[in-house]
Amino acid sequence: MRDVGESGKAWRCRPSPTQELLLKASLLRGEESARAWDAWISQVDIDVLDGGSIRLLPLLSVSLKSQGIDTPELPRFKGVYRHTWCKNQLLVRDMTPVLRALEEAGIPTLLLKGAALIQEYYPDYGLRPMGDFDLLVPVNDAWRSMELLRASGWLLAYGEDIYRQERVSEDREQAFLSPTKQRLDLHWHAMNSFFDKEGAQKTDAMLWEGARTAHFQGMKTAVPNPADLLLHLCIHGSEGRPGGPLLRWVADSYTLLNKPGLTLDWDRLVQQAREHQMALPLYDTLGYLADALSAPIPEVVLRELKAIPASRTHQVLYALWAIPESKRAAFIPPASPQESLTYHWNRYRQWRKASPNRTLFHYLQEVWELESPGQVPAAIWRRGVTKMVSILTAARNRRSVLRPSALTTKRNPET
Repeated sequence: MRDVGESGKAWRCRPSPTQELLLKASLLRGEESARAWDAWISQVDIDVLDGGSIRLLPLLSVSLKSQGIDTPELPRFKGVYRHTWCKNQLLVRDMTPVLRALEEAGIPTLLLKGAALIQEYYPDYGLRPMGDFDLLVPVNDAWRSMELLRASGWLLAYGEDIYRQERVSEDREQAFLSPTKQRLDLHWHAMNSFFDKEGAQKTDAMLWEGARTAHFQGMKTAVPNPADLLLHLCIHGSEGRPGGPLLRWVADSYTLLNKPGLTLDWDRLVQQAREHQMALPLYDTLGYLADALSAPIPEVVLRELKAIPASRTHQVLYALWAIPESKRAAFIPPASPQESLTYHWNRYRQWRKASPNRTLFHYLQEVWELESPGQVPAAIWRRGVTKMVSILTAARNRRSVLRPSALTTKRNPET
């Protein structure tokens, strides 16, 4: 087993000691689970649990019941389980017509995150809460898929002003609400990546290439290869979040790894981590699963991940990845002047098609919400100064991240 003290200092997403007790009580069995339960319930007030802990209560309910542990709190935990089962049934009910419509339109689909997990790894819908249904379509079919959803009565979750075909090149997903307010996150890229400028496209290719055919409620779709899904869960779990670390990635990964009869291609997992430059977060997250929960992860896999070289740049990017997204802007320089000019020039050309008699100054007046075109030159000056200050500030902040204490320490593979 690894020395826990060696885990990367950049990874700030480790569950707290109290949360770890809940994970052990919910996922393990036998004496260790019972001890963790006794310790956890003595330390918490179940009326003020954090959101991540609440999401584990269905698993905790089943664990306590299976081990014959009777407690006054058990009826409340069972209530959370039943509530989760009902909510997931309603969510799945609204997703089935979507899968049917996309299949009839010849658009391939691939289940992500919770959708893939309840399809392949959790034995029933009550064990894994889902706030939404994550579905991946090929990027070339993204706009057609969105238009199909709109024609089927689905609404945009965040308003009409952001809905335009350019979103396909600008973003990676679009959230929709069914007429009964069930949420679908339609992805055309599985995830962003701080680790590789082409990471989104490479991750998509990886998922589609390794996908396996599945039938969800009778509808033909696909699910990720187990190794690819585990990688996706771990990278998602390693990302910094404003509300603190996620817990569901731990439960999801542990459940996947302990599925009876599972054959996981560990060589593929290590190769994908190397190819996508994700060895640092994968080593920390898999190491945590092995250390805290004795998950069945071969020691050789951890040694191979630890041996993958990580440049100083990748270590900095990993440190940024572990910072909540709301704080990352302070470390990332704004777009270069050339990028900004290219972006606005392309938008201006589209704008001119609708307003051929108006000038570039009129366009900037509208974009920057100025009172008149005459205010544009002063606004250009102010924005230039602000951009320069932002660049210098981001450079200073990144230098602070470069300090050795802020970086993941790469160990000698032989130690």
